[in-house]
Amino acid sequence: MPEQFRTRYRLEQLRQDAARAAVEKPLEGTVIRFKPGVAGRLVNDLLRIPVTLTERARADRGSSLPAEAVTSAHKRGEFVEPVQLQVACFSLVHKLPRGTTEITKEDLITFGDVDQALGDFYQEALRETAGKAKIDEDSLRQWFETELITEAGSRGLAF
Repeated sequence: MPEQFRTRYRLEQLRQDAARAAVEKPLEGTVIRFKPGVAGRLVNDLLRIPVTLTERARADRGSSLPAEAVTSAHKRGEFVEPVQLQVACFSLVHKLPRGTTEITKEDLITFGDVDQALGDFYQEALRETAGKAKIDEDSLRQWFETELITEAGSRGLAF
């Protein structure tokens, strides 16, 4: 019976326009705004999906670099993960210099790197979880890498 009283909300992935609204609307009523085009650039960064190139894909792309020099690329995805959007926006806003009223492209480059924000979030969550669970941080990291990440480098399912 305890599970029947548990409230659950499913957050759907966001398409580009919904993601841009989720980036801009929380700032309404504050003194901070995005310069035109900057919120869209942040959303485009969040839409990037890393892909590993196979030998055939490297050849098909016509790369003049040796095959071993080109190992990964990004493609544009259709959806933004809400949790990634939240982490990236939280990090950006908290890193902005005091008194900032307009988020510029330069601010986004300096303080809003999506990969850095997600990496920092992972590191902090890992440290905090290891401390609370009283386990070695390296053991927890290894468990994530072997149990939650597939051989292809993508997110695996966990129940």
